[in-house]
Amino acid sequence: MSGSPRKSELQDQRGPAARLGPGVLEGTFVRLEPLREGHAVALAAAAKKLDWGWFLRPLHTKADVDKRISDGLKAEGEDEAYAYAVITKKDGLVVGSTSYLQVTTGHKRVETGSTWYTSDTQGTKVNPECKYLLLRHAFDDSGPRGSSSPQTQQPSFPARNNQAGRQVRREAEE
Repeated sequence: MSGSPRKSELQDQRGPAARLGPGVLEGTFVRLEPLREGHAVALAAAAKKLDWGWFLRPLHTKADVDKRISDGLKAEGEDEAYAYAVITKKDGLVVGSTSYLQVTTGHKRVETGSTWYTSDTQGTKVNPECKYLLLRHAFDDSGPRGSSSPQTQQPSFPARNNQAGRQVRREAEE
C-alpha cells in the first residue's frame, strides 16, 4: 500500500491515543453534553431565536439541525470533531452548541469553534465557562500532561463574526 498511513494506522504505531470525546463536561453554570439526536428538538427551538446572518452553517430548520447532528456524529466517529449541546444548569435549557474542531490527535492539536448561543445568554457566563470546560478537558482531563493533552489550541470563528472576535479579545484581557 503506497501513500501516507491513515490516522488509525498512525495511532496503532504510536499506541492508543486518548480521545477528547465524547463525554459530558460539567461546570457551575452549564453542562456540555455530546450532541445527539435527543437534542434536536430543543436545539432547533433555540436556533430559531438567533440571527444566522453571519454564520457559515446556519440552522434555520429542524432538517438543518438533524444534518448538523448527523455530520457531527460522523466526524466524532473519525476522531475529527466533537460537538456539544450547551445546557444551562439553572433551568436545563439547551441554549446553543460548541465544538472541538480539527482534532489532530497525532499532533496533539485541536481548535474550538462552531459556537453559537441564544441571544439571552450572549455576554453572560455561558461562553467563558464553555471555553474553560473545553480547554480544561483538552489540556488536563484527557490524559497526563505531555502525553495525550494537546499542545496547541486555537479559537476558530469566521472573520465576519466580529462579536466572537470581540468576546475572545475581551476574555484574553481579563
